[in-house]
Amino acid sequence: MDQKTHDKGLEIRKAVLGEAYVNNALKNSDSFNKPFQELVTEYCWGAVWGREELPRKTRSMLNLAMISILNRPHELKAHIKGALTNGVSRDEIREIFMQVSIYAGIPARRRQLPHRARGVRRTRQQGVRHCCLTAVVLAKARTYNHRPWWWEHAGAPAEHSNQARW
Repeated sequence: MDQKTHDKGLEIRKAVLGEAYVNNALKNSDSFNKPFQELVTEYCWGAVWGREELPRKTRSMLNLAMISILNRPHELKAHIKGALTNGVSRDEIREIFMQVSIYAGIPARRRQLPHRARGVRRTRQQGVRHCCLTAVVLAKARTYNHRPWWWEHAGAPAEHSNQARW
């Protein structure tokens, strides 16, 4: 561990998230997760947030967008507070979330439509209950960009990309 980068990261982390929040995270670390806390402090906060090329306000705005897209509400709460600390206004935060809604929400929804349409067509052939359940599960799996647990057992292609249509 580079102590200088770690110390710089700790200073930035406390300035952005608040001293109480950071002290609580460090206090609650044990021998198992303490190395992770050190890694986050050194690399995330020291090596990345410590770079001069982007101001903290911009980094906070980027984080709000990325964390909300990843659906991490526990992290989002802390980073909203940090963004306000870094000079991001409430209006700017609202606009970030509106932008995320459009560019992360609509493409995901648009990709679901062909599958739902196929599900409706199958309804006539296979019965409502099975088809609707399949369409909903597939839509959710594609929205969160992962395969459902039953994927390999459902006769889906082994080498599947999320772009493939079946």
